[in-house]
Amino acid sequence: NIPTIPQSKVTNLSIDLANKLSAGALVYNVKDYGAVGNATRLRTVTAVSASPTVTAANGAFTSGDIGKLAVVYTEDGAGTITTIASVTSATQITLSANAGITVSGATGYLLYGTDDSAAFADTFTAAALGGIDTSVGPNQPMGLGLARVLAPAQTGNGGYMIGSQLTVPSGVNLDAAGMLVNMLADRYDPCVLLEPYSAAENLAIECMFGTGIQAGTGGADQAHIFMGNIRLWHIGYDTEGSGALRSQDGIALVGYHFEIRNIFAKGGVRTVYHNPGTDATIVYAYAIGSHTAVHINAGNQITYGKLLVDTGGQTGGGTNGVVIDNQASNISMDIQAFEVVGTTHVLDSVVAIGVINTGVNKDISL
Repeated sequence: NIPTIPQSKVTNLSIDLANKLSAGALVYNVKDYGAVGNATRLRTVTAVSASPTVTAANGAFTSGDIGKLAVVYTEDGAGTITTIASVTSATQITLSANAGITVSGATGYLLYGTDDSAAFADTFTAAALGGIDTSVGPNQPMGLGLARVLAPAQTGNGGYMIGSQLTVPSGVNLDAAGMLVNMLADRYDPCVLLEPYSAAENLAIECMFGTGIQAGTGGADQAHIFMGNIRLWHIGYDTEGSGALRSQDGIALVGYHFEIRNIFAKGGVRTVYHNPGTDATIVYAYAIGSHTAVHINAGNQITYGKLLVDTGGQTGGGTNGVVIDNQASNISMDIQAFEVVGTTHVLDSVVAIGVINTGVNKDISL
């Protein structure tokens, strides 16, 4: 029954709020650091690849949308990552570059919203704890706790547009129940990079036919990363033709020591890439529509309690559900593979023990 009170009448309001967001706070909410979380998805969109004009039958565009990140897409691919240059009407906008994809009708979508990546970076900086030592190994705490960064889900338009890679620092647990939308210009860069001794309690990413997560930073270095509920949609299917030959993967495990509770992923060259991703326990993983669900490259001590390979592979074959290669050892996996009749996804085999480069692949329980 407290009536509405003007902020000017509330004593010490600014001081109290500052204290709640001080370095000792238990939870750091990205909304308190400027995240807008206004990603909007529109269906029934018309666009032509070589034109910047986009029409959305259900749009409600205003001049306030100018400068927001935007992309046109379908269930099969996405156009150019760009921004809104101008608003022609409530249902039509002009992008700052050509749409890069032709769509029309109910199968055409537009996603647009404010870039929240800088707000996430500021939140991570505020939450980062002092005294973190990532060199001590798993038997010794690297510090005295994990700070929690919250990206809450919201009613209505509540996704977070990410234009620059999010780097979760050591000692921070990202709890992103609100959807992250990968809008990075480099479609091979992971949307989220988890540094050693970090965590992700919840992580939902609309990869928009780009790359999902990289956990760890060094091929032979301790990662000690925990992930809880990981959900990835629309991972890309491309691999670079030159240079680093990076692939658009759902999760890349770099280094060793990973604990993952559950994974759901749609698409991708690989759902999970162990590079080497050693000392890893994945309780449950559901890979749908990926070319390869799991690729183990020289990893060891890896366990999948249950791996579901749903309609994997690619047109014409040439792919396998699980690839174990390059002196991998001590692998234990419970795998169930199935496909939907009439799709173009084809697996050569559910499990392939690949070309052995050095040593042998051994101690494998399937």
